[in-house]
Amino acid sequence: MNTQSGLNKVVTLTSAITICLASQITQATTSTSEQITEATHSTFKDKSYWNIISKMNDSQYSSQAENYPYTLMNVDETKLTKILTSTPSYITKNQHDKSITGIKLQLPLPNGESVEYIVYESAVLPTSLSQKYPSIKTFSGFNLKAPDNTGKFDITPQGFHAMFRHNGTMYIIDPEKNTNQHYRIYNASEALNSQSYRPLDRVLESSEKEGSENESFHNKTKTLKAEFGEELRTYRLAVSAAAEFTQFHGGTVESGLAAVVTTINRVNEIYEKDLAIFLMLSENNDQVIFTDTASDPFNNNTSDINLNRDVLDTNIGSSNYDIGHVVNTGGGGLAGLGVVCGNRRASGVTGLSNPTTDIFYIDYVAHEIGHQFGANHTFNGGAGSCGSNRSSGAAYEPGSASTIMGYAGICGDQNLQNSSDAFFHSHSIEEIRNYISNSNGASCGTNSSLSNNVPTVNAGADITIPASTPFSLTAEAIDTDGNNSLTYSWEQLDLGPQTFSRSEMIDDGERPLFRSYTPSSNATRYFPQLSRVLNDTSSFDEVLPTTDRNMDFRITVRDGAGGVNMDTVSISVDDTAGPFTVQPLSDNGPFEGFTTIELNWNVANTNNDITNCNAVKVVLSDDGGNSFDNVLLETTDNDGTENVQLPNADINDARILVACTDDRFFNVSPTSFSVSALAGVPVITGQSDLTVLEDNSLTLSLSDITVTDVDNNFPDDFSLSLENGDNYTFENFTVSPSADFNGTLSVNITVFDGQYTSPVYPLEIDVEAVNDAPQISASNQELITDEDVSLDISLSAVSINDIDSQQFTLNIISGENYSVENTTITPSENFEGDISIQVSVSDGELDSNVITLPVSVTPVNDAPIASDDNFSVEQDSQQNSFNLLNNDSDVDIASVLSITNVNYSGSGTLQLSDDNLSVTYTPGSGFVGNETFSYTITDEAGASASANVQITVTEKPEEGGGGTINLWTLLCLMLVGARVVYSRNK
Repeated sequence: MNTQSGLNKVVTLTSAITICLASQITQATTSTSEQITEATHSTFKDKSYWNIISKMNDSQYSSQAENYPYTLMNVDETKLTKILTSTPSYITKNQHDKSITGIKLQLPLPNGESVEYIVYESAVLPTSLSQKYPSIKTFSGFNLKAPDNTGKFDITPQGFHAMFRHNGTMYIIDPEKNTNQHYRIYNASEALNSQSYRPLDRVLESSEKEGSENESFHNKTKTLKAEFGEELRTYRLAVSAAAEFTQFHGGTVESGLAAVVTTINRVNEIYEKDLAIFLMLSENNDQVIFTDTASDPFNNNTSDINLNRDVLDTNIGSSNYDIGHVVNTGGGGLAGLGVVCGNRRASGVTGLSNPTTDIFYIDYVAHEIGHQFGANHTFNGGAGSCGSNRSSGAAYEPGSASTIMGYAGICGDQNLQNSSDAFFHSHSIEEIRNYISNSNGASCGTNSSLSNNVPTVNAGADITIPASTPFSLTAEAIDTDGNNSLTYSWEQLDLGPQTFSRSEMIDDGERPLFRSYTPSSNATRYFPQLSRVLNDTSSFDEVLPTTDRNMDFRITVRDGAGGVNMDTVSISVDDTAGPFTVQPLSDNGPFEGFTTIELNWNVANTNNDITNCNAVKVVLSDDGGNSFDNVLLETTDNDGTENVQLPNADINDARILVACTDDRFFNVSPTSFSVSALAGVPVITGQSDLTVLEDNSLTLSLSDITVTDVDNNFPDDFSLSLENGDNYTFENFTVSPSADFNGTLSVNITVFDGQYTSPVYPLEIDVEAVNDAPQISASNQELITDEDVSLDISLSAVSINDIDSQQFTLNIISGENYSVENTTITPSENFEGDISIQVSVSDGELDSNVITLPVSVTPVNDAPIASDDNFSVEQDSQQNSFNLLNNDSDVDIASVLSITNVNYSGSGTLQLSDDNLSVTYTPGSGFVGNETFSYTITDEAGASASANVQITVTEKPEEGGGGTINLWTLLCLMLVGARVVYSRNK
């Protein structure tokens, strides 16, 4: 058990704990969508599979080596094996998965009754080993009517093993040694707590210590909140078996491997449920099951931890396992802290002289593997073996602790119990989940979907309580998978100084005061246990706070399929208030029904400004305090005294509870009393079938009920009265169910015979559902699409109010600027801006109101359109200007076009204007004919288009032919003439 050093926990059992099963099996296909009801059980019918041989009762077992009650049975193993080996196989599925098929297995209880489980194969062996050893198979199962009751089963050459829960109790079924087809079944906790254990009486030397690969990791996880369960993480586990272990279990490789499989199958039951971790044995694991003590590589003690890595690496391969462990019979346990996936991943050893039952599976193997996954010890005690093995950063449990990472049974007078309960403390869950998610444990293993939703949980608001006063905490949780499988565990989450004896386990203002209990289906926990409050007894493992301090409590909710969630509430203790107590009655009765008694309690300053409880409620128990269901007063001033009327009923063991109206704290009357019902009091004994449609009213009358009254005539002497209740209002005798309510409505009524009023009778009215049209409004979802792009409108675009239906279809009405196809709208071509679409929904029968949803159509730049041009110019003409954009266009009206490029290779010149809006063309000298160039236009967003331009250069007109002298010729002649005149005159 030690992670670094210290004493190792060991057990000497007087004999093997064995158990027994008989089973009646039928092939079945099941679905967890079936209605879940309270767990039931029945007696066995089919004698062909089983029969009871004997029952060892309390008076008999005192002479036996195993001093606990059990039932001995036999079973037809051939038939059992044949049926179990035909079950479908799943590794990653859970009871929430509707695709699971399995067999219905009747599991016996020690009293001769039975409970039905759905069982399916869940292989611990990999395929290669399963094919090599077909006689070794493992199974998972759950109670269809109470899915929080789960179990693990296996069948091997050694017989059938079962570990399953029923109504909060773990039962074990194992083969009876040295018998033929005999099995023993018993309550696991009764057997475990009947044993006497002793720790290994030596301290490991430092050279034998195994440290953590990440020693600082655990100091960082205190405030981590674990929330997980959608995926299962599978690790390859390699388990070596020393020859002594194998010989204990039969001496062959197959028998040794079978014992390892039984062990890991049981460990998986906790690791799957608490951590969403599955351990599958590695390929070739049979190569490290040793049979010969003379030749095996181990020493059969804790030093085997130093040998295991070489053994595994040599026979299995260092890359073929994620975590390694070795089992032997040498006694004790030792493991490296946080070594999974790392170099020291093989650092784990567990050994007991009798390596069977939960002492071995849970207290040792599950514990040591917990260390390998990074979990520290959770006990705060220091007596016995606890001593120096305490981990100060994880010591959340008083004394020896009781969860898997505790030291139950080996901490002297600080032992809470003799063995560990099969679950992890919430802090251990934090440590392990953090290691496999955020540390080295995340570097190996594989994830697979669980088809599971993580439950939600709320621990409630922080509260203040008076000192030295019992209190209670209630959680609210939801499992959307709807399988009624949630279990709850309230745990204190405070660290404080270590204690070394029971006498030190008192409130010092810091240390933990309250132990952990096995998770249950009850979301409320009383502190201390209600039985201790009723008996006015105290215990060192549940100590009421006496100092002005703060305490943290965490609720951990499990869905049984790997889904885990947590929440924390803080409690402030007011040491100026308390203890809040209920005073003894001045007269303990017996009382007649309807008697008014004076009830007194010690307010103890609980109505001050700190604790601030100004009102209390008064509740009666008619079963000695097992339940408090009869509310005598909903609320009354917290002034210390009140007159209360007792009910008219025969009660032999009545107790009164007074609690603050918000249930923060409470106390009970110190003694019980009795009540005798008065004769002649009317009692409503039955009713007619009453039905009303949803959102309608119903008028009640005396004719709707039957009444028993020995001294009055019904209905002549009677009057009817209606009382307040849930989900309805009333006026006179007319009842109106709450709006949209349907189902069974319970209306509180009484009758009066002129002298006595009857007890309240819950009159049931069947309110038949009426389908209402859904009502919709726009959600906050923005509807945006790009120009010319279609948009699918989903139901999330509207908020739907309809308590009658959960399935809806969306209807879109055609409108302006868009078209519709099913639930897809397409804006009109090139439309941009806002569109208003009209929508409604249908529940398959009725349509909702029509609402308008705005859709924003975001403009998208369209490329411009460039069109070809044709121009004509005259030969040798100069600087011909062309506006190329006149026939170009852009659907984006506001867009400005420009010419960004021209491509011309003719004999003339082509020049782009400075404003990029036109070109100037001059043909080559004397050129006549056609030539082309291309140009590119671009809009402001950078989109472009190109076109071609053809230019026709025509010949210029011919000169002469008409006696016409052009101006230039005339001017030349005049100049010549002038020169002649000048010459002559000279």
